[in-house]
Amino acid sequence: MSSQRRPVRFSRVARGRAGRQLACICALASAAVALGACGGGSDSAPAPGAGTTSGGGAGGAGTSITVNMNTPPASLDPANLCNLPDAISGNFYSRLVAFGSKAAADGTTQVDQTKLEPDLARSWKVTDGGRTYTFSLRDDALFASGKPVDAAAVKFTFDRLRKMNLCSTYGIETSDTGNVLAVEAVDPHTVRIRLKRPNPALIKSWATAAVGVVDPSVVRAHGGVVAGKPNAYLATHSAGSGPYVVASYQPNQQLVLEANPSYYGPAPKTRRIVVNFVSSDSTLQLQARNRSADVTYGMAKLGAKQLQSDGAVKVVPYKSVNTEQVVLNWAKPPLGNAQFRSALAFAVPYQALVDRVAQGFAASFDGPILPTMAYFDPALGAPHPYDVAQARRLIAASGVKTPVSIGLNVPDGNPVEEQLATILQDAWKPLGVNVAIHKLDEAAYTDALFSNKGQASLRRDGPIVNDPDYYLGYDLQCAQGGTENTGNICIRAADAQLEKARRSLDEATRRQAYAEVVRLWKAQAPKIFLYLDEDVVVLSKGITAFEFDPTLGTFASIAKGG
Repeated sequence: MSSQRRPVRFSRVARGRAGRQLACICALASAAVALGACGGGSDSAPAPGAGTTSGGGAGGAGTSITVNMNTPPASLDPANLCNLPDAISGNFYSRLVAFGSKAAADGTTQVDQTKLEPDLARSWKVTDGGRTYTFSLRDDALFASGKPVDAAAVKFTFDRLRKMNLCSTYGIETSDTGNVLAVEAVDPHTVRIRLKRPNPALIKSWATAAVGVVDPSVVRAHGGVVAGKPNAYLATHSAGSGPYVVASYQPNQQLVLEANPSYYGPAPKTRRIVVNFVSSDSTLQLQARNRSADVTYGMAKLGAKQLQSDGAVKVVPYKSVNTEQVVLNWAKPPLGNAQFRSALAFAVPYQALVDRVAQGFAASFDGPILPTMAYFDPALGAPHPYDVAQARRLIAASGVKTPVSIGLNVPDGNPVEEQLATILQDAWKPLGVNVAIHKLDEAAYTDALFSNKGQASLRRDGPIVNDPDYYLGYDLQCAQGGTENTGNICIRAADAQLEKARRSLDEATRRQAYAEVVRLWKAQAPKIFLYLDEDVVVLSKGITAFEFDPTLGTFASIAKGG
């Protein structure tokens, strides 16, 4: 979802009730790899190398474009979308509905998750008090195999997600688990989804790559649907109806996309996209500078800052859904003490973190609803004050005897979070709080975080559905614990307000309920949001059109001049 740095960690993508699918990303190869198909490709894709000249062909798309990304997907199968980089599958799978767009920096656009538009569904209606969604499908959509994208395929996709019960199971229901009662193919062009209880935000999850509609014939021909087990074929191939198909794929190295000649929508602006996965930040910077890459995602902020004066590229920051945060495990003393947690929050030099660590590509805020979300209230979500004197008063009032030690877990090899940890260590020491920084390999870090073993952890995290209904479903809901609630947070009054917001069809009631959630949250200081990150994309001056998608799910709007 993930806009993540190496090594990859889970973002708020999937519930994974059968256990989170751990993606161990190994050392990546250089971007300068020969085009090949050792990892597979779509059986229905154009031959690799097609469409490398301007004009003509599928949809009249233009020349090839090279995209460099710092993190590869763990799988191309939308049913197993565990991390935001996996959402690259949104390029070759269509959904019932799609997100809209809005103007962004430097003449570019950005996906806007507050707006929904038709995609496979021409229209839809909501009845039965918000419990029934009826979608009227377009009749001209074909899979790359040539088979129609009909109601049976949509039902097959939803049923497959629920039976496989992997990461994307959560995608069809957001955090309101078990709410989808039934999916019915009423006729070839009508799908009805019935819910147990109303949830106005739920339809947003059906616009994500996790709910990309798959070709049932391809799935059945390659292993079918097995409960609790990923599909090996779709992990490296495409079987969708989106603007692109997979021409070739070398996992952790290179993915080549070709324009889908059967695509029903506006033709992609570029026929061929070559995506290289590059772990070396210096290589990302060098290839952006010498224009070996037309688009670069995931470059370190310092490297991007250094390129701002380079006339050959544009460095464009976008508001993202990702935060740097401190997870505080309430089950580990003294972090169960609200006044102690609040003291830690007051002693964080927030602006210094934005300036020194994020190089200015970030913004401070406070509270559980992100500034990029609907229902964010600027007054309630204003940046947390930095007030060491107040922190000392809260420590004294907390009853916690100092000096006291706290273990802070960070992923080994992550320079940003190692730097953040050192700053926090220095900031909290005058309070009598001694921070022991534990650098853990990815497996140990993930286990400690999602098994609630750690005392405190630094984490970069964000939702694939940019809505408080989805996002709050992790940190609220007292009973869940474990992988759902990594801090063992329990604010029962806030749980009740979240449930009220979810069920109400009245906009004013929802807004009031979310505001109360924020007030209750801030009174408890359950975790510390250090800053809202910005995703920085480096574009060559040759790029004439670009739309940023924080989930990396759309390349169809990228264009390059002649």
